[in-house]
Amino acid sequence: MDDFSDEGKRKLPTNGLEYGSTNRNVYTIREGDPQSASAHCTWALTLGRENWQTEIHTDSSMTCDDQYFYLINTLKAFLNDDLVFEKTWKKEIPRHYQ
Repeated sequence: MDDFSDEGKRKLPTNGLEYGSTNRNVYTIREGDPQSASAHCTWALTLGRENWQTEIHTDSSMTCDDQYFYLINTLKAFLNDDLVFEKTWKKEIPRHYQ
């Protein structure tokens, strides 16, 4: 399943602040193979005024095998199109069967 949303850009007339967002979520699985399940999500958020603009981009994925869930998340922050922060987190979470 592929789900996309574009919330557009809005401007607050009282202070000139502009904000907007887009996101995409993709979920996949092969029939009869539950360990093939995956989720991949991306977001772009904007916030700014006339002379300054900020953006946050995120990229997140989750996959698994019979022992672990695997999570990878990346965050990027921009100020006036310049990358000012970037970090990636990776996590393996053991699966506990009941």
